[in-house]
Amino acid sequence: MLFSNILMLIFNSVLLFYSNKTEEIYLFFDPNSTSTCQVSSEMEGRFHVTENIKSYEKIESSTGNVRFYICKELFQYTSSNLIKIDKLSKSEFCKLKFSNLDDLIKKVKKENTLYPSEVFPIIYIIEEDIDKSYRKYPVEWKYYIE
Repeated sequence: MLFSNILMLIFNSVLLFYSNKTEEIYLFFDPNSTSTCQVSSEMEGRFHVTENIKSYEKIESSTGNVRFYICKELFQYTSSNLIKIDKLSKSEFCKLKFSNLDDLIKKVKKENTLYPSEVFPIIYIIEEDIDKSYRKYPVEWKYYIE
């Protein structure tokens, strides 16, 4: 009886662990890109300008915090975050599956427009480094109005 209860407890714990595990989202960030984008029709009401927007913009603060803007969407790395910036090799980078921002926006719009970080709690911005390795920033997707 005790053995079966222990097995049931272990089984439920494993089931709970896997059901709470969320998919990791990866977005590529290219600060050297000169490309422009158009704000998604799902988000036009938040921004003054909706066309010919710089696709990638990065703002670093003296405290080590970094703001990444991808087509006007704000992803923020906080240096006090418990998850630190990782370095990835080219082979590790090649194994990643990158998400489409428009698809993520549609899901956020449907589930929780004001708190995108509740819909996607784990997002990583991947940026190429000078030495051809990659930086993996754990970021929080922030809602803001321009």
